[in-house]
Amino acid sequence: MNPADDASRGLSAEAIIKSSCLTKGPEFLWLSEEYQPPRPAAIDEEIKQKSSEEVAAMFATMTYSPDCDVVEVFKRFLS
Repeated sequence: MNPADDASRGLSAEAIIKSSCLTKGPEFLWLSEEYQPPRPAAIDEEIKQKSSEEVAAMFATMTYSPDCDVVEVFKRFLS
């Protein structure tokens, strides 16, 4: 279910690009919560503990030029 597994398991650049998992994530993420796999109990417990704490989040994004050949970028970085 982890999109990063595709690259570490030897899929070709073309196969990775054809797969929507890398760009959209695992399919279950797009389903309603009732159809998602159950969370491990340890994660549920951590969520309960943090519910009263202030939680900060940080994220980063990467963009590329529309004229960039994504297949060539993957081939270069996978070699």
